Amino acid sequence: TTLLLVMLFLGLVLIGALSYFEGIPTNDKVLVGLLMFTALAMLIAVFIAFINRPLEYILTTSKIIIGRQGRKPLHYHLEKEGKEIYIVSAKDLQKQWGSSGFFGYFGMFSHHKLGKVRLLSSSRTGIALILTTEGWLGISPSKQFLQQLRSLPE
Repeated sequence: TTLLLVMLFLGLVLIGALSYFEGIPTNDKVLVGLLMFTALAMLIAVFIAFINRPLEYILTTSKIIIGRQGRKPLHYHLEKEGKEIYIVSAKDLQKQWGSSGFFGYFGMFSHHKLGKVRLLSSSRTGIALILTTEGWLGISPSKQFLQQLRSLPE
């Protein structure tokens, strides 16, 4: 689906660029320019979502490291005062800003009981909300990751 959208936006930009330089009437140039601008804005949004998507979750004794495409990994320090972990789905979270399904679910969301959640999930189900020193973090880890997290000493 995403590949089809990217191809559509590229096609719109190409058609707009070709039309723009083919001597179309001035009134239509504004419309073509708007079409090109919108298509380029959508391509940029797709690119931003692509580079911010979570690729891997790494657990150490004191933090969770989230690897992303071509970007520095994110580090979240685990709360020392006990481990709080809740398993939810994306429908339990309200988006404040971010991506809801384009290469994953990430951005700032809110949970009706826990408040603000920084979501960096590749799935809409099985999202683990984990208390870190930076606040609540939502990720979609494997069962093995969750077992390792729960077995860390407090």
